[in-house]
Amino acid sequence: MKKVLFDTNIILDIAFSLELIDFEDAVQISASELNRIETVITRNKAGFRNTSLEVITPKDFLNSIQ
Repeated sequence: MKKVLFDTNIILDIAFSLELIDFEDAVQISASELNRIETVITRNKAGFRNTSLEVITPKDFLNSIQ
């Protein structure tokens, strides 16, 4: 299991700088990018449109592992 290496303040500072409407999405994006996470599983794909992350729905993820 990978440990989070970045300070929460760094993640939050970056999230605030993204100026997204949904702050929770901004936190997930900044934490993911800082920790080199490539894929996010979410029902809210729209909140991750302008990122380098691969975004998949829970349904698509479950279908991909069966």
